[in-house]
Amino acid sequence: MGPSEHELPYLDEHAVTVPATAERVWVALEEIAESLGVPGSWLGTLLAAALGTRPARGFAVSVCEPQSSLVLAGRHRFSRYRLSFDLAATPDGRTRLRATSHAVFPGVHGAVYRFVVVGSRAHVVSVRHILHTIARRATGGQGLGP
Repeated sequence: MGPSEHELPYLDEHAVTVPATAERVWVALEEIAESLGVPGSWLGTLLAAALGTRPARGFAVSVCEPQSSLVLAGRHRFSRYRLSFDLAATPDGRTRLRATSHAVFPGVHGAVYRFVVVGSRAHVVSVRHILHTIARRATGGQGLGP
């Protein structure tokens, strides 16, 4: 059988400190979370069908604690996965935004998929891009600053 969604093995963690309040970071996180996953184009629809992605877009909100925690989860033929975002205010008015990934890649096809996505560092690049995009939106385009 294998691990349940809540028992997925740890994959990695990335974090940024955003020069904005948790409220602003939360708004940006919600906007980005809505757009994550397989695009709604014909190509995205075809890809989701080929992978057997559930939900169809790739991610669904499984936990939402405003200005604190947002957990997205999904699955397809080659993987079950969870991407958690946690926010923590810092004493100087900034917000620490952390993304933690958990996933399982069952079987031979899962191992190949893991190699393609994780082994190529595509996952790392993607998660860091998400964090930096959230930071840019939360700061009105100024990003992480110095």
